[in-house]
Amino acid sequence: MSDKEVNDIWERCKKDSVIKAFKLKREPDRQNYGVVAQEIEDLIPGAVLSDGDYLNVGYQIAYGALIGTLIEKVKELEKKVEELEKK
Repeated sequence: MSDKEVNDIWERCKKDSVIKAFKLKREPDRQNYGVVAQEIEDLIPGAVLSDGDYLNVGYQIAYGALIGTLIEKVKELEKKVEELEKK
């Protein structure tokens, strides 16, 4: 994924606030977090698998496909924070 693609995705996320995280509590002492596949599919179609992709369960998120985008955005935010702290 190119820098431009990552930035385009990030800008759409900021503008629309389309990705909402939710908390899953499967066991009393363990929590997981997730996102809605259909919201991700609009931004990063390659990160979502659907029934047509060999699944039999509806939608599934390939979280690995999201990690690179998130890492790059965290790096950018860290740089912005450093610049603001210098002022």
